[in-house]
Amino acid sequence: MTLRTLAVAVFLLAFVVIARGEQPAEISSVKVKPPWQGPIVSLMARLTEEAKDTGSETPANRARFEINDNYQKKAQSDKPGGQAEQNQQIARMDFPITNKFTFRTDIPYVWKNGDANGLGDIFSRLNYRILDKSDLDFIALCDFYFPTGAQTITSGKWQVGPGFQVNVPITALGSVVKFRIQEFFSYAGNTSYERISYTQAQARLYKGWSDSWWTELRLYLIVNWVATATTERGNTASKLELELGRKLGEHLRFYVRPGVGLWGIGQPNVYDWALRAGVYYLF
Repeated sequence: MTLRTLAVAVFLLAFVVIARGEQPAEISSVKVKPPWQGPIVSLMARLTEEAKDTGSETPANRARFEINDNYQKKAQSDKPGGQAEQNQQIARMDFPITNKFTFRTDIPYVWKNGDANGLGDIFSRLNYRILDKSDLDFIALCDFYFPTGAQTITSGKWQVGPGFQVNVPITALGSVVKFRIQEFFSYAGNTSYERISYTQAQARLYKGWSDSWWTELRLYLIVNWVATATTERGNTASKLELELGRKLGEHLRFYVRPGVGLWGIGQPNVYDWALRAGVYYLF
């Protein structure tokens, strides 16, 4: 049994055990204190008192520590019929700078095709909540990719991805509709790697089924502005993901998120199929 198979199996086993357990009591309105205290923890708690918790990618302004496993199987666009397997164990950390401004960073360890492994490209995100109303959230964000990975793993390019996100709650359905659009492009890096330029749009539907369970359906549309060996400039791609998550008390969360490529396999961020599972602690 490979390490990635074992990791996924452990996540799924934990999920089954949790799901079969007793139904949790209604979450109390009284805040539960973290198991440790200190000036940094107290500061983060003050900055995140009004954070909104709707899915594993939110709240944007709440401190967290997360470990997740992300497996992808995808065809290579420049090698028709060729397959690539990639598995990442990712440590994610979110730090609120103010009650509106948050910094996030992901540090991945990557296994690719079973014969290459090492530190992957580090990912970071800056979030700024421009508007925070009961009926509308408007967030500016900017993603960064740093080519820290080994030659067989890295994208070889410094990348940036500015964008915006709008969240609109549907109170009658206990749901939130989210729209995000970003433009990713490379601005430096190894000249032996292809430049990167693509637009990615997302539509998400979050639904809270109880105090403890949620689902989120995600649809992605990607337009690649760089021609490849088999596709022309402006080629499109799409993928679909469904997240199932559970709140394990005031601070701890667990989720599993399978995904499938709809078309354009081999384009940026698109795969044949994928499975991500993670557990995180909100401060």
